[in-house]
Amino acid sequence: MRRWVWARCGPQRAALPARLCLSRFALQDVVFVTGWGAGTTDQRWGERVFVCEKAPHEWLFKEAEVVVHHGGAGTTARALWAAVPSVVFPVLEFYDQPGWAALLSERKLGVRCGRGGGVGDFTAALSAAFGLGQACASMASSVRKENGVHHAAALLEGVAAAHQAPRGGSPLDKRGCWGPAA
Repeated sequence: MRRWVWARCGPQRAALPARLCLSRFALQDVVFVTGWGAGTTDQRWGERVFVCEKAPHEWLFKEAEVVVHHGGAGTTARALWAAVPSVVFPVLEFYDQPGWAALLSERKLGVRCGRGGGVGDFTAALSAAFGLGQACASMASSVRKENGVHHAAALLEGVAAAHQAPRGGSPLDKRGCWGPAA
């Protein structure tokens, strides 16, 4: 059995999901990555629950059966690359987290769990996520074939080229913004 991971969640919010995962889902271990400033240890959790402030997602997610996180772009991308289903709890409703949660749910790569959801909602979301491994494996294959850095650099170079003013042809040049004043 692989490990279950809770990424970027403070320990005060993670105790109940840890107990659920260990008891109802018979998982080997629970790993919590609390994020910066949340503290790192709570000995009351026992030997099957590991709590740390940070961990390399590229290594940790490959070991996970499911990743539970807030739905930030970086964590979502790393979970997709690792072929691991997500349970997403967006906490910043005005940033990208709800959008990633919706996209993962729509494509059957993860499950969104609402902020006010109780134990039953979390249990249902986690149960559903365990069944999404095949879709995640297929997406991971596509993601790994992409050369994201190359595509991003080409996009930025294209935008920069489209907005370059010819020397001497812009009012900004006369003020010295593009080079010496004319």
